[in-house]
Amino acid sequence: MEYIITIAEEKRQSRAADKLMISQPALSQQVRKVEEEFGAKLFEKDGADLALTDAGRIYVNGARAILSLYNNTLADIAKIRTRRKKEITLIYNSTLLMDIQDTLSRFSLRHPDIFISTITGNQSVAREYLMAGMADIAILARENTQSAALDLTDLFKDEVLLALPHGDPRAKAFRQSGIDFSLLADDFFILNESGSYIDIAVSARMRDAQFTPHGFCRIADMYTTINMVQNNRGIAFIPQSMAEIHDCETIPLDPPVHFHICAATRKNHMMTAAQSDLVRIFQDQYNTLRKIVDDSSRL
Repeated sequence: MEYIITIAEEKRQSRAADKLMISQPALSQQVRKVEEEFGAKLFEKDGADLALTDAGRIYVNGARAILSLYNNTLADIAKIRTRRKKEITLIYNSTLLMDIQDTLSRFSLRHPDIFISTITGNQSVAREYLMAGMADIAILARENTQSAALDLTDLFKDEVLLALPHGDPRAKAFRQSGIDFSLLADDFFILNESGSYIDIAVSARMRDAQFTPHGFCRIADMYTTINMVQNNRGIAFIPQSMAEIHDCETIPLDPPVHFHICAATRKNHMMTAAQSDLVRIFQDQYNTLRKIVDDSSRL
């Protein structure tokens, strides 16, 4: 709803994408989803600008009312919630932060009197929680490390790879000549959750190739996804950092799709000593992961 409202205000998708800090293809995809859901066009060309259709005006009016109610609800929750100084709320995606138990164990040894409350969610959910003051720190994926609304600590640069079952005969040809999506037309795809960075990036690449999966499911947990690939239950797109420690055939996309895993806080948020220490633990973990990936690449 926020996307549609912003396009209506800016009158061009390029300006709306810049204001929302997302890519224009990702914004276009969301507009198409809404139009398909309602079976009506929301915008029409007005010279170089975009103008709302009748259906678009009805949608924007309703969306503004709903978002107003939603934001008021978030504000009320933020007011009544007693934010204890000895509690840190962390929101993360299991695809990006694999060993949360190790994180919690290491933190509790250093700060036994501080409790960490964890919430799972993709990047859009994480941003909402941070901006509403409902989370202190988020681990999220970004195309870059610049943000007008968030302070970002770059933890790890990763890459999206196509994962095929071990021994798949197409892997060798794909590595030599690039991925031919037409040869994947009959495959079952195991896609990441909708709205995640990997899903947005992969969807854009499929559109560029004019390819639509014949069959697919969506799974948020990357361990389950890789296990299904290993057992010939489908093919998937996975981070390189996880591919190095699992037995799959992996092929880079061409051009490559890189992303940054970042620890995020609200802009100008003054972190406590414990929160800063939690970020340092993340940095240590990803430094260890980086060494594993580099050693594996050299082998």
